[in-house]
Amino acid sequence: YAGGGGGGRNDGSGGAGGSSIGGTGGYRSVPATNPVINTGSGGGGGGNAQTPADGGASSGASGIVVLRYASASQQALGGIVTTSGGYYIHTFNASGIFQTQYAAAKATGGAITTDGTYWIHTFTGSGTFTPSQSLTADYLVVAGGGSSGYLNVGGNLELVGAGGAGGYRYFTSQSLTAQAYSVTVGAGGSLGSNGGSSTFNSNSSSGGGRGANDRGLQG
Repeated sequence: YAGGGGGGRNDGSGGAGGSSIGGTGGYRSVPATNPVINTGSGGGGGGNAQTPADGGASSGASGIVVLRYASASQQALGGIVTTSGGYYIHTFNASGIFQTQYAAAKATGGAITTDGTYWIHTFTGSGTFTPSQSLTADYLVVAGGGSSGYLNVGGNLELVGAGGAGGYRYFTSQSLTAQAYSVTVGAGGSLGSNGGSSTFNSNSSSGGGRGANDRGLQG
């Protein structure tokens, strides 16, 4: 499942990552690449370089935990729940709780957890929230953060102002019906860009603004 990182070189291309998921090694002005996330793979090695940005090394990938069981219906909670070939599969890309004392949730969508009183559906990417019946819910909508600003000095990019945090809105005691609701999760801003807006049930939060650039010009 995991692949080792490729080695860095002083000249020529860096080594390829193992199993096509490890990070590729860097060389001269070409930085090493990060491995595929949630595979436990190694980062690519750094090559010979004049600055950390040139030929720099990369970080390792975070791990992953996957559980499955054969069943005609869901029998547990935790992680991202999918089905395949008669199995229920729970995928944890981050630390969490796998709970076998299961009472059916009243909706599908996102990573579903419970604190024993509330059902919690967490969306870290866009998707669909579908209640099986009318219900009353609270929901939090957080937008993507803006990127830092940058200054172009002789062809080299230097980071300047910090990016703004994504906006957030919190709604309580909202009535929802048995239908599919689209969930849009705003992405973080790429270099020099604002963050993306997040939306649920026609309620949106605006993305954070990019940082200032070009010697203090406002972003």
